[in-house]
Amino acid sequence: MKIFLSYTKRYALTYIWWFFFGMILVAGTKILAVMIIEYIKQAIDAVQTQQATANTVVPFVYSIILCAAGLFVARTLSRHMFFTPGRMIEYNIRNDYFRRLLLLQRNFFANHETGDLVNRCAHDIMFVRSVFGFSTLQIFNVSFAFLFGFSAMLRMDVATTLYLLIPMVVSYLIVQTSILMMFRYWKESDKKIGELSSFCLSSYKGASVIQGYNSEQRFSTQFAETNQQFLDIGVKLAKIRCFSLPLIRFVGSVSIFTILWITGTKVIEGTLSLGELTAFIGYVSMVLPPLMSLGWMLNSINRALPAMQRLDEILLAEPQLLEVREQLGEWQKKGCHLKVASCNYAHATDAEENAAFSIKNVDIDLPPGKVLGIVGETGSGKTTLIDCILRLNHIKAQQIYIDDLDAAHTELPVYRQYFSAVPQRPFLFSTSLRDNLNLAAKEPKSDKELISYLEIAGFTLDLQQLPDGLDTLVGERGVMLSGGQRQRVALARALIKEADIYILDDVLSAVDHETESTIIENLRNFANEKSFIIVSHRISAIQWADEILVLENGKVIDRGTHSQLISKPGFYQEIYQYQAQGHEDGTTE
Repeated sequence: MKIFLSYTKRYALTYIWWFFFGMILVAGTKILAVMIIEYIKQAIDAVQTQQATANTVVPFVYSIILCAAGLFVARTLSRHMFFTPGRMIEYNIRNDYFRRLLLLQRNFFANHETGDLVNRCAHDIMFVRSVFGFSTLQIFNVSFAFLFGFSAMLRMDVATTLYLLIPMVVSYLIVQTSILMMFRYWKESDKKIGELSSFCLSSYKGASVIQGYNSEQRFSTQFAETNQQFLDIGVKLAKIRCFSLPLIRFVGSVSIFTILWITGTKVIEGTLSLGELTAFIGYVSMVLPPLMSLGWMLNSINRALPAMQRLDEILLAEPQLLEVREQLGEWQKKGCHLKVASCNYAHATDAEENAAFSIKNVDIDLPPGKVLGIVGETGSGKTTLIDCILRLNHIKAQQIYIDDLDAAHTELPVYRQYFSAVPQRPFLFSTSLRDNLNLAAKEPKSDKELISYLEIAGFTLDLQQLPDGLDTLVGERGVMLSGGQRQRVALARALIKEADIYILDDVLSAVDHETESTIIENLRNFANEKSFIIVSHRISAIQWADEILVLENGKVIDRGTHSQLISKPGFYQEIYQYQAQGHEDGTTE
């Protein structure tokens, strides 16, 4: 229950007055229900007297109608008072969940499947909403039903009330047994739906690969197997419900039989009135449903507690950030000086110190307005170095400096204001071209401005291919565009963001040489006093840089200008000569 109290403190206390007035309204519904039963009892007893006339029941009818109207209003408002906070709590948790995911770094996502994260956001948050909405309502509903219902029955006949407890307890035990049997299957069901979600997402993302290898049947079979397991669990749950629910209704009928059997004799003997018999039946109808729902309420709590634990794995996860000691200040369009001093980084999966995709003792000095080129074989650590500079990877102190401030100790959102980056694999959202471009803008740009940035990136707005122009939907991950077009749109988006340092990670790999030359010329004109870090396999894309680093196995094996590097034997010279012969890639045989 510790975690439940934690969620109550973090999310539910804000709505304490909603719950308080909801509780008052629930109490009101039970009081009105008791009053209706009492009026019915009095009306039936009244018509049994010799003085009864046709108008005898009229006052009771009016009273019952008035109480029923009040009951309707109170019950409606009570549900509003509980369900609204439940929805608001769900809303707040989902917002916190999404914001936290955006803060977490790559090593977190490497250990969590996308489908599982989506399942937590959907089902687990729903269980939390249920426990603060439905379950809290039922706690008060059951409590007041027992308080007022059993009190009234005990006042009429203690022995009969005690007899009625037997079928009620049996009903409760049936519900609890059913829940215990179903709980194990619910957990398995949640696990399977997470597996199905992950499989669907990964299959959708890799649909072109599946189609390319003609593996549709294989994936369909694999999905069907998991789906069959999910179906089997659902059938088992249905069987338990099919057995338990009719049994509960049978026990409820037994309660009515018990009343008639025990109190019928007393009515005949005159020790109990017909109105009191009717009242007993009314109180059973009032108490039994909340008693049955008690089991489902406990189940809701049982499902919510593990859901809270799963959600807290995300909500309480902290990005690997060092204490903020350096005040970088908001970006002011003044240029900045970037230094990398003996930077070392190895991925968590690296088993050895010199494992692939790690960087070691890298030094960079990038004054404002300068261009740095980075080249190297696949797996040499180029993208890893870029990710460290952008702090997508966790970096240690005293390795990266911006304006002589230790980057590791600066506030991350402020630090990233100084950069604008295009990743190696450009990502476009499933929305319009306009929205994808404006993602980087503080304020939406005009059509003329957006088109000018697209032209800098070498992207021509072809109305035959893009009939809606900037409003054309690019599809999931930009599937409606070619690889080169996605790269150029991503480049234009990066240029729209105002920053001091622009980082381009192999963004020209899917364009032809003519387009590449146009883009490079445009970038040189755009650069002005801005700094650029350009990663590329193509020498033609970085030869205009003020300094070029050559990486191999995470180490800088050479550095200098283009003219310096092509004049001495080494990796850079070999690539240059190889590509000069018309080869596209950056490797030699």
